[in-house]
Amino acid sequence: MALDKPSKGSEDYKMLETLDDEWAKVLRDLMDKFHSSVDITNSHITDVSSMKSDIATNNAKTGITEQQAKAITANSLKVGVSLSSALKNFVVGNMTFSLVAGRNVGSFALRVSMEVASGKGKKSVQYVDLPLTEGK
Repeated sequence: MALDKPSKGSEDYKMLETLDDEWAKVLRDLMDKFHSSVDITNSHITDVSSMKSDIATNNAKTGITEQQAKAITANSLKVGVSLSSALKNFVVGNMTFSLVAGRNVGSFALRVSMEVASGKGKKSVQYVDLPLTEGK
């Protein structure tokens, strides 16, 4: 939907070109600026149409690729933690990871919590806070 410019070949415009007074110069300058404005507006209309098309294409995307699905599956398999023989006569369950406030303002720690049951049936929750540092 482009805007049309008045033709510089029209009788009215040709008449303006023959006049040499101050008002004719002002009107010619105004017509030239109007033509430039229409060109800029048409350029913007084209850009917006292109953006609308890009947005529609992007919104139509659904699902993930097979490669993305395999990467997610591979990462999901890495969540298990084995504490095997290091904890004889203890059972570890309900392990959680959470982000907690650190000891200093603006710092954070990764809290690893787990429920530990001894061979005698006594249960307790143990945790360790691992300070997080800014990566470089």
